[in-house]
Amino acid sequence: MPTGIWTIEGHERLYHFVIIAECIVIPPCAMFSWCIDCMYLGFCAEVIIQFRMLSQYLQEHRAVVALISRFVKEFQQAFSLFLLLEFIVDGPFICSELLAAFER
Repeated sequence: MPTGIWTIEGHERLYHFVIIAECIVIPPCAMFSWCIDCMYLGFCAEVIIQFRMLSQYLQEHRAVVALISRFVKEFQQAFSLFLLLEFIVDGPFICSELLAAFER
């Protein structure tokens, strides 16, 4: 059993408590993780199906494709500078927070 820092010598009662608690908690956690994985797999399958349906629809309707292309171009023109600034500003903050977290 993974006990982490609780395997410290001299704390036998605490060690036994953690081992017993892990034996009780690990099976429900494993079941929960399995359920989350299955739900995630279902969501991924749903996304793939939706993209295939969209692709089929767009192949049949060329006018919609032209409209979407125009919208994407306008969106890129309107927000490309803001997204670049967001990346430039947030990137150093994220790096400094990670550096501070791993220096300890």
